[in-house]
Amino acid sequence: RFEEGASDGLQHRTVTGKSGGTSGTRFSIAPNPATDAVIVRCALPDAEPAEIVIREGLTGQVVVRRNVVGGRQEETVALGHLPSGLYLVTLVTAREGSTSVRLQVTR
Repeated sequence: RFEEGASDGLQHRTVTGKSGGTSGTRFSIAPNPATDAVIVRCALPDAEPAEIVIREGLTGQVVVRRNVVGGRQEETVALGHLPSGLYLVTLVTAREGSTSVRLQVTR
């Protein structure tokens, strides 16, 4: 289950574990829509490895893949090589699975 919030203007996802308790994994992107880059912020349980995957919205083709480690992370992902369109930014963790946020890239 995911809870969304936008009190700070960012798109957030808070991952809720299978037992119903919040896992502590937070995930947000900004700006959205984006032009040249997007900042992906995530807060993971300590030592929890994760992967950020960006897929093209229509075909599902992976266009960006980044590994991150536990704790608070902020990754700036260049988008200059991508055409305008809709993309899916996904945070994948071994313990919690995956959660995604839509990203609009504009030129």
